[in-house]
Amino acid sequence: KEVGLIIDSKDIVLTSDELNTYSDEEIENTIENTVCTFDKIETVSAATYILPGWTQLSWNTKADGKGTEYALGASVKNLTSTNGDEIELFAIYEPNEYVVTYNGNQPPRASTTVTGSVDSTTHTYDVESSLNQAQKFVLEGYTQKGWNTRADGTGRSFAMNAKVIDVVTEGTTVLYAE
Repeated sequence: KEVGLIIDSKDIVLTSDELNTYSDEEIENTIENTVCTFDKIETVSAATYILPGWTQLSWNTKADGKGTEYALGASVKNLTSTNGDEIELFAIYEPNEYVVTYNGNQPPRASTTVTGSVDSTTHTYDVESSLNQAQKFVLEGYTQKGWNTRADGTGRSFAMNAKVIDVVTEGTTVLYAE
């Protein structure tokens, strides 16, 4: 996927630096072209590519983010000193953080009450990290074997001390004791 600003009929291509590692199906939108005129103040696109688990921060003249950075929606004049030059801008991303909270998941037929608490954990998308390893819930007569994304146990299961990656793309999710 590419989009461009046009300066005197020459494309300034805005592409995501993540497009090399993510398929077109993972990028959930396109950005329309904008026409720019040399020696006139123009606006760099404020629209962003939607890449699940990531937030676009800016545009940059280098894919590694070490070139000239332009804020989303920034006012610019002449991205190049030569009228008609072509400039390629790359979308710069950062991974989203998400929070996992833990629920004791009291079984309906249990004769005692779940005790204990498990502190929430913060994770970063596309980075492997551990679920809470220091705490677990206690229910007399039961042994907690792990966690599940659904209270009824039909969701995605994780071992007690599992290392996880990408439980969700952003926000907060609940894991239920099983």
